[in-house]
Amino acid sequence: ELQQQLDARAAHGKMQYDSQMAIIRQLDAKTRVPHLLIELRNLGFVEICGKDLGGIYQRLDDWFKQYFGAMDVQCVLKPYAEDNGCCANAALRLMPAEEWEQVSDKNYTCGAHMPDGRVAGNGIYKWRGAEGENNMGKLTMMVVNFMTNQCGWGLQLCDGGNLGREGQFREQQIKFKAPHPLNLIAPHIMIELRQVGYIEVNGVDTGGIFARLAQWLSQAWGASPVAADPNYCDLKFRCG
Repeated sequence: ELQQQLDARAAHGKMQYDSQMAIIRQLDAKTRVPHLLIELRNLGFVEICGKDLGGIYQRLDDWFKQYFGAMDVQCVLKPYAEDNGCCANAALRLMPAEEWEQVSDKNYTCGAHMPDGRVAGNGIYKWRGAEGENNMGKLTMMVVNFMTNQCGWGLQLCDGGNLGREGQFREQQIKFKAPHPLNLIAPHIMIELRQVGYIEVNGVDTGGIFARLAQWLSQAWGASPVAADPNYCDLKFRCG
């Protein structure tokens, strides 16, 4: 009986998926400027959503596997009826994913996908200490530089957030707009202001911008440079 309930729930989920995809296809047909969303999650995941314009999914696939050690997600956590001898209980385990069970157009893990759904990280996502230090900005700019200066897509926005009781789970969404030739030559940097008193900079030092930025931060905010760990950021300052 429990398995029948789980099968009915799965069938209902597939119906919802088919209905939603029909609406999305209608919207896609009217879209004039394609966009792509890449989400980095320090729990060990990379997710991509959007149109596969100009073979961008294959280029991203090659790039993430080379530089992030990413692996395709083949399985998802699914409920099943577990018989313990006297009765059946609903439990979860990793099982091959159906198309309608995917939460993104492309999903990767950066490390081994464990039976309980967690990822045994391969070390690409880093964090340490009690002040929230992490390398999400560094990784974000790696993605941005690849998408803009190599693939020609335009950076639309970055939106980060922290989850978990202590804010230890970091997620970063990066949205790109359809390619334009000028994106191949436009440099980018990211400046991260941290409430604990640090300023971190990531990106390419184009036209001496790092020195100009250091001078401005010193004069305007009284910031002083501190040693930057290249695994976490390219330039670092402390205020106060």
